[in-house]
Amino acid sequence: MEEEKIDRRGFIKKCILVSGALTIGSLVPLTKYFFPIQKSSGSNKKKKIANVKELPVNSAKMFSYPVKDPSWGWISECVLIHLPSGEFKAYSANCTHLRCIVEYKQKALNRENVIYCPCHAALFNPSDGSVISGPPPRPLPEVLLEIDGNGDIYAVDFRVPGEEREK
Repeated sequence: MEEEKIDRRGFIKKCILVSGALTIGSLVPLTKYFFPIQKSSGSNKKKKIANVKELPVNSAKMFSYPVKDPSWGWISECVLIHLPSGEFKAYSANCTHLRCIVEYKQKALNRENVIYCPCHAALFNPSDGSVISGPPPRPLPEVLLEIDGNGDIYAVDFRVPGEEREK
């Protein structure tokens, strides 16, 4: 078995090719992070999540529903929250920082009634999905809800804060 001998010039060429490939490969996720795609497509189908009687005030329920995040694409983990005010809100359950699953907490980091990301201790406001603290770059995408006469709660679409939806 013969060993291939590489001279200094050949070694430098290979090093430049490898470093160039690594640089180009790292630009794709950075570009998606700094320049997220702002368009979303189509409407989602109506999906029953729960009934108002199943979710006590100041509690939450996880469910699946397709939501398009500007940086991460289509995700399906969501959280339905029955706020202390009696209002129902739902959001993508993927933190906008690194996609960790968030959860509704009655108390976290000395704050009451927040959406908490355990990965980097981020906090979101459950009333509007906005970032209270931590590294997330933007609010959580909201799942739009409808409640019928029987108290059934349906996910009907989603809204990414700051994005105009095309119907």
